[in-house]
Amino acid sequence: MLLRPSRSRVTVAMLATVAGMMVIGARRADAQGLELPSLPPLGTPADLEAPGDACDRLARRDGDGPASSPPVGSGALKPNLAIPACEAAMKADADEPRFVYQLGRAFEARRDDARARASYAAAWAKGHVPAALALARLQRLGRGGAHDHAAAFATSTAAAASGHPQALLALAQYHRHGIATPHDLQSYLDLLEQAAEAGSTAALRQLGVAYAEGLGVVRNRDIADDLFQSVIEHERSRAEAGIVEALWVMGWAHNYGAGIAKDPVAAMSWFRRGEALDDADAIAAIGWLYDRGVGIAVDKVKACDHFERAAVDGSGQALGALGWCIIAGEGRDKDIGRGIALLERAIAAGDALAARNLARRYEDGQDVPPDRTRAGALYRVSAERGLPLGMSDYGFFIRNDGPDAKRLACDWYQRAAELGLARGMNNLASCYSADDAGRGRDIATAIQWYERAATLGDGLALRNLGDLHLNGIGVPRNEQMAFGFYGRGADAGDAGAMVEYGMMVTRGIATAGDAATGCTWFEKAAVQGNRRAMNNLGACFANGEGRAADLATGIRWYERAVDAGDAVAMTNLGDLYVNGRGVPRDPGRAVALFRRAADAGYAGGAVELAQHGRRSSGRRWIRLRGQANFRSQRRALPDQNGNPAGQEEQRDGGFQVHGRG
Repeated sequence: MLLRPSRSRVTVAMLATVAGMMVIGARRADAQGLELPSLPPLGTPADLEAPGDACDRLARRDGDGPASSPPVGSGALKPNLAIPACEAAMKADADEPRFVYQLGRAFEARRDDARARASYAAAWAKGHVPAALALARLQRLGRGGAHDHAAAFATSTAAAASGHPQALLALAQYHRHGIATPHDLQSYLDLLEQAAEAGSTAALRQLGVAYAEGLGVVRNRDIADDLFQSVIEHERSRAEAGIVEALWVMGWAHNYGAGIAKDPVAAMSWFRRGEALDDADAIAAIGWLYDRGVGIAVDKVKACDHFERAAVDGSGQALGALGWCIIAGEGRDKDIGRGIALLERAIAAGDALAARNLARRYEDGQDVPPDRTRAGALYRVSAERGLPLGMSDYGFFIRNDGPDAKRLACDWYQRAAELGLARGMNNLASCYSADDAGRGRDIATAIQWYERAATLGDGLALRNLGDLHLNGIGVPRNEQMAFGFYGRGADAGDAGAMVEYGMMVTRGIATAGDAATGCTWFEKAAVQGNRRAMNNLGACFANGEGRAADLATGIRWYERAVDAGDAVAMTNLGDLYVNGRGVPRDPGRAVALFRRAADAGYAGGAVELAQHGRRSSGRRWIRLRGQANFRSQRRALPDQNGNPAGQEEQRDGGFQVHGRG
């Protein structure tokens, strides 16, 4: 049992001396713009604050220490006041580990991670479980010492043996994300249940999320809502009392409609109360609401203002969000160098999403020189830190590096899929659609994963299901079903689905023909950069089908498609150069385009090359490539990226909103 130190007794003369010194000190501090600690009211000698009470008042964490002192959130902790107070408390009571832990919190708030880590280790050596959890966090993030997942897992496991609810909850995350231990959702759920039975409402909330998203259990929204309602019943009174963690939970519940009616305005109100208490998570949440216009008008400047305020506390998530404000030039002046530096700081602070986003930058060469080695390392960091989006993208990044890499990619897809990521489910399905991933070709299992992803609204999965139904792969051929899947995928924003849907509408397959509507879908996809859509839109203008004839505009779209690598557009543009239609007649340019199309595996290009180029070359391409019977506008067989129908994988382009764990 932890004992609270007794109050010190002093003489009235001592009180007068102290009071006089504080008046002089306050005048000097006021002149220098310094901050002095607030003192409790001075009355009788027994009312003088003991060192331990001062440490609790300035650095106590919620759930630890005497309830007579209100908890101090990380954002509100003032290290210049808390450090001397807690050092004095340690001298007064060397056996009390709570003061050592609170000193560690103060050092961490001052960004002195090495001394924070040492303090946490010393407090844990005395058996203080919250200190063990803080120590494990720094070990996992490599702050204040070596980056050591194994040590963090060992510390968390030892702490959980005490039955402490927060330790059980922390250990559960290692099993969920497969950090330093095998990925095991059953162990994750077992530990959540133990933590919930021990009184952790955070564990109860995560169990609700598991049932809402089908993480290791059958998806059941009714059970999820029952769990969320229990959380709200418990947290509402704590939120009313001003506990920042509870305020955030109430905001989260109203924002997502978890066990309560969805109400973004009420969510903002709860987050505002957390903001008033300097809670970095609440401040960042408000930033996301402004960024996305949830319950309030979109305001990028205010969004970035809030991210910047939250970042002062060293929050990796807020640093990452602020970095993107500056990289995108939205809400802040565009400054690529500063933005990248902030992302690097966010990664160092443990933000897995920043690692994934910066990896995309290095992979694509956006604003930085392309660097596949750096990109791969960052993708791996994001995956190993437990980000489902990072797991799926890392798998996609390494998938073509050989058979072993393909198998590893599928393992990462599976982990992401089991954590509820729709794109991970789609990509995992591709592992069963093919027979080169070490899992054996299993179309039935592939369809199950595509359908799970489609249920979550993944546009690519909907498109892949459309491909399977259009071609009768694993299911009876059904153009009407394909049309429906393509339409849903198009509505979900998938550019490839827009192209397929537009083709069916244009040709009148499973619906009345409507070239104008088809061209509209091509245009939407072309704006997203889809090369097939660019070619098709070029044809709309060049041929006057679905758009007023405008050969110049058609040629511009063909050229954009050619620049993007579309083989059909190369052939179409080559035909125009052969005939001198809209461009000067140039057989040499035409043959060069036909050869590029043939080299890309397009049979139509090989045919044109045979007619207009060297016949021996053309015949060779017809012999080697022409038997595939490529369709120029419908991806029934492998498309120009080499992806057979129903086997397409992709990175996920979306952002993930951060929140309290």
